[in-house]
Amino acid sequence: MNYPDYGAAPQAPSSGFKNIKPLTRKERRALKDKVALEKQRLMNRTGLAAKMYRENAPENPSDLLTLQSNAAGFLADADRYHSDTAGEEFQIRKKAYERKQEIYNNTRIKKAYE
Repeated sequence: MNYPDYGAAPQAPSSGFKNIKPLTRKERRALKDKVALEKQRLMNRTGLAAKMYRENAPENPSDLLTLQSNAAGFLADADRYHSDTAGEEFQIRKKAYERKQEIYNNTRIKKAYE
């Protein structure tokens, strides 16, 4: 009696239908999960937007709130937040004050030599 070889690649039947491996219960339940189904659909999309998603997709859901440092849209906090606006205003006022003082000194020197 010949037993079928289950380790071999499946042969195409003569009827034209393709045999597919049946899904396990775990795989069938995973297909019903909306989040897993959406993730699978996102990974199966084509096009540039899908490619960018696959390259930048987080490994676990908690990483959705922060980008990885090698991701396309990543900006360091130092670049995102401009926190020293008061210091910049002070520098502007200081330059204006120094410019006025230089003008006054030049005027004094000119008047001294006239």
